[in-house]
Amino acid sequence: MTWDDLLRTIGGLLAPFGGSWAQGDVGADGGGPSDVGFCCAHDLLADALPHIPQITDVSGNEGGCGDLWLTGEGDHLLAAHFEGFSPGESLARLGLLAEARRYAACAPGPVDLAGPALVRALTLILTPDDLRGVEDAPYRVVGDGDPLVVLPGGPVRDGHYLGDLGGLAASRRLVVPVLPRTRVEDLVPVVEAVRNDLGLSRIDVLAHSAGAVLALAYLAAHPDRVARLVLMSPAVRAMGIADDVDGAARIVRARRAEPGFEESRKVRWLEGATYPEELRLTFGRWDDQVAALAGTGSVDQGERLAAYYAAPRPDPGRLRAAATAFPGDVTVMTGRLDVGPTPRQADELATLFPRGRVVEIQGAAHYPWLDAPDEVCRAVLSGLTP
Repeated sequence: MTWDDLLRTIGGLLAPFGGSWAQGDVGADGGGPSDVGFCCAHDLLADALPHIPQITDVSGNEGGCGDLWLTGEGDHLLAAHFEGFSPGESLARLGLLAEARRYAACAPGPVDLAGPALVRALTLILTPDDLRGVEDAPYRVVGDGDPLVVLPGGPVRDGHYLGDLGGLAASRRLVVPVLPRTRVEDLVPVVEAVRNDLGLSRIDVLAHSAGAVLALAYLAAHPDRVARLVLMSPAVRAMGIADDVDGAARIVRARRAEPGFEESRKVRWLEGATYPEELRLTFGRWDDQVAALAGTGSVDQGERLAAYYAAPRPDPGRLRAAATAFPGDVTVMTGRLDVGPTPRQADELATLFPRGRVVEIQGAAHYPWLDAPDEVCRAVLSGLTP
């Protein structure tokens, strides 16, 4: 790919958003532009792609220009920034960490390598958000195959952080409800509306973290409409499982001895982020892409927690009764480095289900698909096989 090829291709990608470009100064050796700026209509971006960080993190730009800037020298792409975000950061904040790392491996670099990587990144960023469903229960769809209803954690966090769940979307169609900020049991009708909209008598459910509480609340309300469950890094306190202070402390002590752990937990967090050590502990692998994704989970977390767990809270006895009566296969997946749940807590939760099993992912923490995607995909698919 040459510079001219790259500029023409990007122009085509941005055309639906009113994209136009103007070349700046040409490099001294004539081998490529030093700066090229593309301008999109910010309103068109906001209408078509309301979820991307370029829109969610920038306000007051109605009627303005959404800028994409490229910087080159000779035949090298030195930098690309789309409304202040590098393409790699945008991918990471959308949960597409594997794609973010693929981009970072090629850019900056020679345009024949970095150019295709940039085009792929922009194609993913600019793909319209696939929002479907009834008015009261919209949901996003990622991938192909049999539907798998995926309940985000956070709680009620924007489901984009899940990305494609480490490649799981290649085998199952991930159906991710958009959850309003309200108490757990008030979200049960949202999940039921999604099931009804899919036209299924029973659904497979994967729930991450606090989403496990909603999964159990849904199971308690509609026990005949769940086929199989995967509870990934589940929150367990709502099910009456006690804190494991000693187990968590052992994991923390071991992790602090990891090379580079102390340095990585001292990164500069985005405005609004709190408890950097605790946030760092939720991730096994740490790099710039993970740091970008981590920052998105801390915004308004206190408000979301207060809404999700507002009184009256789910009755632990009712959730436990639903678990013990459920005849389907249940996979409780936990990262070996996770402090919530610890391995002991995961075992206790799995034993509530007649057909419960624990899958422990070595080297992973609270987001196991980021640390061991292939292993996670195999375990999830195994647990969902009839």
